[in-house]
Amino acid sequence: MVTVFVIQALTMLAISLLFGLPWAALAALIIMGLTMYLLNSPMQIFYLAVAEKDYPQSMVLASSLISIFNNVGIAVGSATGGVLFNHLGLKSLGYSGAVYTVVALAILIVLNRVRKSFD
Repeated sequence: MVTVFVIQALTMLAISLLFGLPWAALAALIIMGLTMYLLNSPMQIFYLAVAEKDYPQSMVLASSLISIFNNVGIAVGSATGGVLFNHLGLKSLGYSGAVYTVVALAILIVLNRVRKSFD
């Protein structure tokens, strides 16, 4: 998952940096579009594996929290994107997406370290 987050952050930065070069920006957009689906299943498997191991009675809750927080992420990203687009323009969206991706990567790394410390 770390590799996919890094690729996504770099392609989002590339989209904003290559905004004046339509074909290069399109290539970065296609790469981002291809990688955005690579995280969903591994994250679900990870969450459910943790729930099954540590909290087997909470499998239903864990599976429902996955979709709830996916929708929260979509809402926060859409709200941020709308505000940034209105105030800073289309070019700013790649930068903000890269920031969110780096934050998600940092959270993933911290959570993995915390989880390993309990094992």
